[in-house]
Amino acid sequence: MMVPPLLTNAKEHFLDRHWSFLIQRIKFADPVLFDLRYKMLITQEEFQNLISKSSSREKICDLFGIIGSWDHRKKDLLYDALWKYNDEDMSMLEGRYQRMWDPLSMQSESTRISVHKRNKLILLKNMVAKDIGILSPHMECHLCGKFQDSDSVLNPDVIGNIFRMELKFAGLFCCQKTGIKFQVTGPVVIEYSLESWSDHLEEIPASKHEIIGPLFNIKICEQSTANVVSAVYLPHYLCLRSFTGDPSSIKCAHFIDGNMAFKSPTRVEPFYIVLENPTFSCLGPLLSLVKKKIPIHGIVLIYFRIVCPGEPEYEEYKIHLHLLPLIAHIGERLDKEKKTLGFQRVAKPPQTNDTVYTKTKYQITSRSQDYVHPKTLKFQSSHHSEPFEFTEIRVRGNDINIFLEVKEESTTEIVWDTILTRGDIKDFSRSVDQLRKNDGASSPLEHFVDKHRTALIERLSYVDPVLDDLLAQNLLTQEQYDNVRRKEPHQQKMRQLYQYTTSWGNPDKEKLYQAILRCNKPLVIDLGGP
Repeated sequence: MMVPPLLTNAKEHFLDRHWSFLIQRIKFADPVLFDLRYKMLITQEEFQNLISKSSSREKICDLFGIIGSWDHRKKDLLYDALWKYNDEDMSMLEGRYQRMWDPLSMQSESTRISVHKRNKLILLKNMVAKDIGILSPHMECHLCGKFQDSDSVLNPDVIGNIFRMELKFAGLFCCQKTGIKFQVTGPVVIEYSLESWSDHLEEIPASKHEIIGPLFNIKICEQSTANVVSAVYLPHYLCLRSFTGDPSSIKCAHFIDGNMAFKSPTRVEPFYIVLENPTFSCLGPLLSLVKKKIPIHGIVLIYFRIVCPGEPEYEEYKIHLHLLPLIAHIGERLDKEKKTLGFQRVAKPPQTNDTVYTKTKYQITSRSQDYVHPKTLKFQSSHHSEPFEFTEIRVRGNDINIFLEVKEESTTEIVWDTILTRGDIKDFSRSVDQLRKNDGASSPLEHFVDKHRTALIERLSYVDPVLDDLLAQNLLTQEQYDNVRRKEPHQQKMRQLYQYTTSWGNPDKEKLYQAILRCNKPLVIDLGGP
């Protein structure tokens, strides 16, 4: 489909030439800002500052103050967002240019406007209720198609690890944070949390079941009318169009009082299994009696950190690469975990070029002589209950381009690739410098276990399982392990343990953090962890 030209080869971008008109005429600024934030083109701080302005004119005016240093590629993405939500104003501005440059202008313009009118109708529908957000979880597969928006996409209230949605009228509502959807017939208050599959599946042979989505613990608040939820849509990441197994093996696990029962969903859709007239407890999608690899919607998230910045002899770039399922909340959760280690996510297209598979190894390569370990990753279907596995790539700080590829080991088919350019690294360096200035810090970001030392000593009650984990990883000697175990109460154990960690670097502290997270997850969440 032909679209209005962007003139990306011109010295001056279209947005720079027409900024005055756009500030005066753009009516729907909020969805544009949500779009830019979702694509990580603006920071959370910039987003909050812009969204707090009282008028679209102020928001667009301040936005143009930010984009002055952007290259044409980033401005093209803003241009596309403006078209998506403000097609009438954009078409008015571009009408005469379109007729001049494009012989098929009438056909392409009408096609594009019809698409954006439909998008704007969805947007306006979503803004009926005061608390309704604009950006829905983005899910797409070249085989299964695109995630279809619900009538309303809500940003839930979050208290600790509990999500809460107060629905004031009938309709189909989607949680912006987790992707779960509820069909309701009237007002209702729903609370739900993400649970660990490993807490419930310990007695079930893992070889016979494959987790294909998050596990939700759902309850209807007492003041709500019974049976008001007519259907629940549980997210899954199974690629239906590539799935060759028995459709009846797609089940909903239903946990009650520690026992699991299988329910057959009313229907299975791309990205969701649907249960009509549900009863609630812990619910999640899985495949039963699995004996072979299964197709999955996958994403690759990469995180970047500069080690010893400004010291030429020691400076290096450290990259963590994660191969994960496509689920709405996964990036946000991982962002929090990585931030404690001084990493920031790199804004690269995350979705894999093709379907990925469970029980399959993927080779991680870099085209230079970089350090890569481990060189292979397996797809993590149980990501929401285990630590996030990753491959670490280390590159000496020589201001070079970094090529990354993810290949299926048996076929060498490239399922994802990207390049970190010198410009990307320079932009990242600037953002890290600005972050340190804002925090008043000149040293690397403080690790979670150091930042919360006092709270962990006082409140971490399950110390022995943490010690078992550290001993198994050879982070503690047997003598150190026995010394800590002998201490009482748990506060003394933690004080003794911290004496042994004083010489540890961040990689070892991260292993301690992961051990604490496995055994004391509610405390970690309360302290601001994932």
